[in-house]
Amino acid sequence: MNKQANKEKDTSQRLKEYAEEQRADAERDRPPVVCLGREGSQYVLYSTAYRRIERLTAEKLTLPNLRAIAPRARWEAWLFPERVAAGDEVKRGELVEAVQERILADCGAKMFDASRVRARGVWPDTTGGWVYNAGASCWFIPADGGKVEQIDHVRGDYVYSAGVALPSPADIPLSDEEGLSLVRLMRRAWVMPGADKIMAGWVVAGLLPRVLELSPHVWINAPADTGKTFFQSDLAALLGPFAKNQEGVPTDAGVRQDIDGDALPMMIDEVEPGDSEKGQKKINALLDLMRSASYGKNPIKKGSPDGTARAWYVKCSFALFSVANQIYRDSDSSRCLVLDLCVKDKKEREMIWAGQKAGRDLVQTPGFHGRLMARLLACLPVLQKNIAALRDYLGKADNVATRRIAIFSTLFSCYYALISRERVSQKAMQEAATLMLAYGEQEEKESDFTRCLAVLLGHVVRVRGQEMTVADACRVLFTGTDADTMSSCELSLGAAGLRWLDGQNAALQVDTLEDKMRRIYTGTQWSNGKIARVLAEGADRSKGKKGANSVGIYYRSEPKLGKRKCVVIPAALVIGEDE
Repeated sequence: MNKQANKEKDTSQRLKEYAEEQRADAERDRPPVVCLGREGSQYVLYSTAYRRIERLTAEKLTLPNLRAIAPRARWEAWLFPERVAAGDEVKRGELVEAVQERILADCGAKMFDASRVRARGVWPDTTGGWVYNAGASCWFIPADGGKVEQIDHVRGDYVYSAGVALPSPADIPLSDEEGLSLVRLMRRAWVMPGADKIMAGWVVAGLLPRVLELSPHVWINAPADTGKTFFQSDLAALLGPFAKNQEGVPTDAGVRQDIDGDALPMMIDEVEPGDSEKGQKKINALLDLMRSASYGKNPIKKGSPDGTARAWYVKCSFALFSVANQIYRDSDSSRCLVLDLCVKDKKEREMIWAGQKAGRDLVQTPGFHGRLMARLLACLPVLQKNIAALRDYLGKADNVATRRIAIFSTLFSCYYALISRERVSQKAMQEAATLMLAYGEQEEKESDFTRCLAVLLGHVVRVRGQEMTVADACRVLFTGTDADTMSSCELSLGAAGLRWLDGQNAALQVDTLEDKMRRIYTGTQWSNGKIARVLAEGADRSKGKKGANSVGIYYRSEPKLGKRKCVVIPAALVIGEDE
């Protein structure tokens, strides 16, 4: 038995070595470059030797630059095959002149199309199948779900550029049971039941953005003590080398350059605007980029120093983390789902933790990420059909936006790909509909007042060199533990047009006419100045505390501001404690 197994193993190894030798021979025989066209005064070339893009003007087509694209022997074999075979020398000037003429002729009047260059990730193939560019290798997945085969990096009209190596698809993909353990790994103290399935679907969608018509995004609201750090740790382990990670509020240019054409997920932590208008503008620019990345059909074009427009193709799924989300525009909420983590008691946390053990152990096993990719590649044929079937089924729901239907049909089908390779069942479609409607109901519960207040309390100020939300600064003042910190909190709140009213009726006073306070709402739907109307809806301006609205918010004349009417929010709404 062992002899037979060893014999089969040796045969398999020899076949792999032979296939590798064949690929190496084919690589040596092919041209050293693929001429992709002109971009302004530059010629865009793809080096088949080093699998990278080079941009050179005609004057820069010199021998040192050509050697950086491919070894000299490759150039000579391409342009002077007979002389090389005969052992004749090819002079330097002769070679450079021949290369220049050939490149100029091949590029001709053809303009460079950036969409022909495909970075790492899974891409649709013109044959109806798919190509997985793993950075150091490329793999073809047939449309009928047949055997995955390693292929050349130039295929048809496309070139698949090199990058940091991603795991190759393993011979043994994850099983349904193992996929289910990954879904359980996403279980947390979510406010909305079923959020674990949404996150599991996001993981799969994040690995297949170019295969899917729509790339959905998620924003995780994670206040203190809700287990965000543990969740991020598990999510990072699950995605491993596939994920791109950033922290803080990056510029949209920084995100574009980090993505660099890759079809891979992006996770950004601590997306807080900070105590500045600039921070909010950066978040709005990031959300604009995410909207473009949802479909990614058209390039984002930016100017370059040489006067030509550079095209950036961005199509990926984002996951953002913060204390409170910054989504206040309908165009953003229609593309990005907001999920909330909450605090659970010790017993519930222990139950959730116990259910995650199998998934946590699985992601640590050697070769896990190759098996995960193999699972997703094997599910591609049925995944597309499931998304279409779910879109039709969910489309029967009343008063649900088309894009919301597209998001949930995509996310649920991606989640389903982890637990089954079959067509989505009737029961599963009903579950998807329930999940979509539950999210809509939760969204409706968030009134304008709730979201407007969340922007204010989630605003970040600096206290003694540390970042702190307005709510946390008020909590320090309410508890009154450290005099120096309390003094710093008062100054920081004052710099934002806010004042903590201490005493028996502790509350936060908001000067809604103060420019510094209004800047908190820059880029939101309340930037037009209707903040007081939203926060104090129903309150009587002329009656002070006696005219408080149903949640206790009232107007107060502030003597230090010329008796200007300010909005007063009770401590219970600010810090979640009774006065």
